[in-house]
Amino acid sequence: MKNRIIGFLVVFLCILEVMLVLASWLMSAIEVEGIRSLLSAEGIRWFFGSFVDGLQTEVLIWILLLSITWGCVRNCGIGHYNHDIRHYGAFRIVLFVVVVYVSFILYISLPSHAILRSATGGLWSSAFSRAVVPIIAFIFSLASIIYGLITKRFASASTIIAAMGDGIKTIAPYLVLYVFVMQLINSLVYVIN
Repeated sequence: MKNRIIGFLVVFLCILEVMLVLASWLMSAIEVEGIRSLLSAEGIRWFFGSFVDGLQTEVLIWILLLSITWGCVRNCGIGHYNHDIRHYGAFRIVLFVVVVYVSFILYISLPSHAILRSATGGLWSSAFSRAVVPIIAFIFSLASIIYGLITKRFASASTIIAAMGDGIKTIAPYLVLYVFVMQLINSLVYVIN
């Protein structure tokens, strides 16, 4: 069902892209000010030459990191927590690691001259604000891996990698959708810029 909906959306986005190409050509032909044609030599060069650059956004990296994290969390076994000594011990160790990690992040970001602050001393538009999603993804991934190793849900590095890959596999159809959405947005920005 999910793939059917995403397939429909991809077809719809392709139709919108074709309509944008034709509309940009038509509006450019009647000399509407500020409109560039995607069918001109410049437009075609832009389309092919900037395709990869248009997909490289922070959002794509965040999606990948969070999907890896989701795979770790989903497969580590914390959702099947039971009250035996191994799970209890794993939970306590993970809690300790999370507290140490969060304390460290707070130490390098909250004081007035902290490393992750901007040159003006602010938290926003700084290394901290640009890294907040990776920081969160890392701690959840690390906590899940530690929990999975202690409870034997992760028996080796290959099972950890499989869990990470499972997260990416889960969002793979959305990555396809991302490509088409970003290309339509980038094309629209090119046409009206």
